[in-house]
Amino acid sequence: MVMSKACIETAKRLAKPTPEGTLDRDAEALALADAIGEIGKRKTIADYGLEAVINGYLSGTMTPIANALSIAVQNVLRPTVYAVGALTDATKITKGDRTLSEAYAMLQAATEGFVADLHYFRTGWTRGYPIDVKATVKEIAVGTGRTEAEVKGSIAEAFARRSALDEGLQEGTEAFAKRVDDLSEFEPTPEQINAYVHEGYDYVRKAIPGKGGEVVRIPTKLTVAIDEYGKARFRRQKVAQMAAIKARKEAGSDDVRYRELLDSYKKEGSVITNDFGEMERRLGKMFGDGEKDWLPYTTVREFALDNTFQSRLYGLPASIQKLKGEAGDDTIGEARRLLLGTMVPFVKTPWNILKEGVTYVPGLPFAFRPKYAQGGVPVKMSNDELIPRQILGLGMFAGIMSLYAAGRVTGAPRDGEEAQSWKDQGKQAFSIKIGDIWIPYQRIEPIATAFGLAGDLKRAMDDYANDPNPDKKLYGDLFTDIMVGLKYHILSKSFMEGFSLVLEGVTDPARVDEKIASQLLRPLTPAIVNEAARILDPYERQATSPIEKLQQRIPGLREQLPQEYGLFGGPRETNRIQAITGFGIISESDQSPVQAELSRLNYTKGRVGDKIKGLDMSNEQIARYRQLAAERVTPVLEALVNSPSWANLTDARKRYVLDQKITEFKGKASKQMFGELYRDDPAFAKRFYNKIILSKGLEEQVELKQ
Repeated sequence: MVMSKACIETAKRLAKPTPEGTLDRDAEALALADAIGEIGKRKTIADYGLEAVINGYLSGTMTPIANALSIAVQNVLRPTVYAVGALTDATKITKGDRTLSEAYAMLQAATEGFVADLHYFRTGWTRGYPIDVKATVKEIAVGTGRTEAEVKGSIAEAFARRSALDEGLQEGTEAFAKRVDDLSEFEPTPEQINAYVHEGYDYVRKAIPGKGGEVVRIPTKLTVAIDEYGKARFRRQKVAQMAAIKARKEAGSDDVRYRELLDSYKKEGSVITNDFGEMERRLGKMFGDGEKDWLPYTTVREFALDNTFQSRLYGLPASIQKLKGEAGDDTIGEARRLLLGTMVPFVKTPWNILKEGVTYVPGLPFAFRPKYAQGGVPVKMSNDELIPRQILGLGMFAGIMSLYAAGRVTGAPRDGEEAQSWKDQGKQAFSIKIGDIWIPYQRIEPIATAFGLAGDLKRAMDDYANDPNPDKKLYGDLFTDIMVGLKYHILSKSFMEGFSLVLEGVTDPARVDEKIASQLLRPLTPAIVNEAARILDPYERQATSPIEKLQQRIPGLREQLPQEYGLFGGPRETNRIQAITGFGIISESDQSPVQAELSRLNYTKGRVGDKIKGLDMSNEQIARYRQLAAERVTPVLEALVNSPSWANLTDARKRYVLDQKITEFKGKASKQMFGELYRDDPAFAKRFYNKIILSKGLEEQVELKQ
C-alpha cells in the first residue's frame, strides 16, 4: 500500500509516547492491552468447545486449498495493481510516484524464493501460531503505555493466578492468596509471554491440554503454516518494491548498475530468519534512517498481513471480534460466548476478504471506504491506492460481462428453485467456462466478489431488457435483481452467515429455528468427516431435519438416508472432485440432451416440494415423492426434446410447453403419492381428514379424529 509523506510523518509521531503515556505503536497494541489480566482465568467449557469448533471448521482439504489459491491470486494481483497505479501516476490521475520498474520487481519477486520460504511454512506448522508477533516486555510496555516493571508485574501475577487455579486452589481462599504471592516473584520468560499473547488470535486457541489438544489443533497448525508461507511471499514482494526504489535512486539511468543494486538489496532484505527483531533492524538500516527506524519493517509487515487477510480489524468488526472472545462471568455468559463463537467462528479473515474484494467493485468502496493500517495508524484507503483497483475492477467487470453474454459465466441462482434446477441441468453457479469445462471461482478470493457481481449485474440488465412485459418496473425488477446479487456475493460471505439467520428470523421465523439448529449441530461433525462421508458415498442424500442433516455428514450413517432426486433424471450423484477440493469442475460434454436444452433455455421449473395437499411428509416420503415425479417427468422431457417438431418452436413457446407438460406429470405423481400415503399411512390419513373438516368449518358438527 502506498504511503503518503504526511502519513509517514503521522506514523512516526504516533510512534513516540504522548504526554499521557499512551500510543498505538503497531497492530498488537490494543490486543495486548485488552489481554493483560485475562491470562489468569481458568479455561472453561466454552474455551474447550470453541477450540474444537474452530478446528472442526478448518479441518478437511477445502480450506487449505482455498487459502493457497488466494495467496497465488494475490501474488499476481498486487504487482498488477501497482503497475496500474504507475500508469495513473504517470498520467496524473493519481498523485503517487510509482514506476513500472517497481511493479516488475514485485512480479519478479513473486516467481522467486518458493523453496526458501518453505522455512516459514515449517516454522508456522511447528509453532501453531503467527511467528512475526512482537511480544517482549518492552513491546507490551510501549504498546500499552506502561512501564516495563508494571508489565512484568501484571504478567507475573496473571501466570501466578493461572498456576494456582490449575493446582486446584479455590480463588478467595487464604491458600490461594499465599500461592499467588509465592509465584508472583518470578519474571515471565519470552515463551510464556508468547503463549499468552497468541491466545487472543481469531483461530489460535490452546485450551485442550495434552496430546488430545495437539491432535485437535492440527487444522489450525496447517492454516497458520499456509498463512506464514503467504506472508513470506508478500514480504519478498514488498522488499523488492522498496529495493527497486532505492536502487533506481542510487543508479540513476545506469540500468546495469540498477539491476546489480536491485539484486543485492533484494537478497539482503529477503533474508530467511525467525528473528523479526533482526529483520526490523536490517530493513531499518537498508530503507530507513537506521537500525532503530521501525517504519520500513512495519510497512513490509502490514503489506503481508493485508494480502493474507490477517490485518487488524477496526470499527464494528473489531467490536464483534472482541465480544466473541469475551468470557462470561457466569454460566449464562459462557453459554452466550459459546453460542456466538459457534454461529460466527471467524471474524478477521472473512471480513478482510470481503473488504479487499469490495475494493475491486466499481463505485462501491467510495461509499464504504475501507480502513487499513499504515505505519500502525488506521487510515482510510487513499485514492492513490483505490483508483488503480477500481480501474482493474472495471476491467474485470467488462471481461466477465462479455463472457456472460457469450454464455461462459454463471453467477448466483436467484432462489432455491433455480438452484435446484441448475443442479438438475448440470449447471454450476459461480463458474467460468474454459473450453467445455466449468471452473468455479467462488472460493478464489478476493476477486470472487467482483466476478460474481459482474455476472449477476449483466444477467439483471439482460433480463430487464429482454422482458416483453410493458408493465415491468425499473425498481421492482432490475433493482431487486441487483440487490439479490449483492446479498449472495456480500451478505452471504461466511462472516455474515450467522447474522443473516437473525435477519431471516424477521421475515421467515418458521424456518429460522431449523436453520439455527442445523448451524449449531454442524460443529459436531468436523469438515473432514463431512468430506469423507461425501467421498465414500456415490449419491447425494435427502435430508430435511437438522438431525438428518447431521446424519448426512457422517460416514456409514449417511448411507441410511434416501437418495436425492431432482425434477428429472436418476438419483443425484456426488461430485467427488467438489467434495475433496471445494471446486466442482463440470464438463458440458457430460450433459444429456435434456440437460443441455433446459440449460440453454434458462428453464427454472423446480422439482416437487415437501408437502402433499398442504400436509408435511417425512424425509423418506419426500424422497419417494420426488423419485415418483422424476420417473414420470424424465421420459416426457426426453420425448419432447428429441421430437422433430421441437426445433420449430420459439424459445418462449418451448418454455410454455415445458411448463404445461411438467405440471401435468408432476400432478400425476402427486395423485399417486397421495393415494399411497392415504392408503398406507394412517397418521397421514387422519391429518388429511382433520384438515378437510377444519377447512370447511365443520369441526362443531363433525368430530375430529384423535
